[in-house]
Amino acid sequence: MHLPPILKVREMLETLLGRDVTVEPSPTTLAGTDTIGSLVATYCDDDGRNRAMLGWSIEGAANVGAALGLIAAPMAKEMASEQFLRLDIADNLAEVSNVMAALFDLPGNPHVRMNGRYCPAATTPAELASFLYANPDRLDLDFTVKGYGSGKLALVTWE
Repeated sequence: MHLPPILKVREMLETLLGRDVTVEPSPTTLAGTDTIGSLVATYCDDDGRNRAMLGWSIEGAANVGAALGLIAAPMAKEMASEQFLRLDIADNLAEVSNVMAALFDLPGNPHVRMNGRYCPAATTPAELASFLYANPDRLDLDFTVKGYGSGKLALVTWE
């Protein structure tokens, strides 16, 4: 599985959120401590095999979920500091994560769809969580949603 170009990630987030988003490679990988209270999504191919994962930092999750729902930015900051996403924000983030399956629609990649949503991220099965945090075939990104704030996301694939 090929990972998407950073530009494609930025364009998708901007389109979904209707606001400017900056995205750049992160100097650090997403860690379990980043995702406390957040969301992890898994993607499978047409045969039902897991092929990719997406993990959000709690700050990124709150900012993206709030921006999609047009919830005030201070509410996103509060959720991030409490490390807990409201149900409506988690649902918004799951919708974004679902649409982001299209990022993997690249030449040579199988078609994938979201097949798992773990929120809070601590409910992710151990074998999937270890894969998310340790797999070297990954793209770790830092992003900022204009008017909301920053966060981190990781896209991880396996053959």
